[in-house]
Amino acid sequence: MTTTKTASVPRLAIPGIVPPAAPAVQPPRAPAPAAEKKKAPAKTAALPAPLMSVRHLNKKFGDHEVLREIDFNVYPGDVVCIIGASGSGKSTLLRCMNMLETPTGGCICRRGQDIAGMKLTDYRAKVGMVFQSFNLFGNMNVLDNCLAGQRYVLHRSRAEATAHAMQYLEKVGMAPYIHAKPSQLSGGQKQRVAIARALAMDPEILLFD
Repeated sequence: MTTTKTASVPRLAIPGIVPPAAPAVQPPRAPAPAAEKKKAPAKTAALPAPLMSVRHLNKKFGDHEVLREIDFNVYPGDVVCIIGASGSGKSTLLRCMNMLETPTGGCICRRGQDIAGMKLTDYRAKVGMVFQSFNLFGNMNVLDNCLAGQRYVLHRSRAEATAHAMQYLEKVGMAPYIHAKPSQLSGGQKQRVAIARALAMDPEILLFD
């Protein structure tokens, strides 16, 4: 069996006659883009409620304005530093927060409740303070200074209070001095006893003047 090839005949250009156009070749269609899934908005972690809130706090001594419109929050785990020149009101602010001074205006709230309506001993059991001059009881030795608050405010037994106090006295290096009176200690030693005494109360907030 023989195969024959037919030669292609070239198109003749005839004057006045336009040859039919070759069919247009359609470009391949791009695939339709896949529908994008809408991402749900990321959930932002809710901030914990503040342990302490100071709102529009003002304090005057006569005509002398020491604190004006102080605002801030303290959250669990926060370490807040108050920096200012001598006499600028840092100690006054801390004393207002520990109810040792009464603000002229504004409010201080602990866990959303105004501290002005709280029982003083209950509040101070949760908000401790280390004073600038330490304020140790001069008639008590180191151990008894750390027991007083636990015994009379928290109503712990002497054995429980002693074990708790010794835990912190050892941490600050004052365990060998438990029978010493404050008059027998240096300034740094008094400060460490004051810190151990404040920590032994297990406060939620600790103020350092």
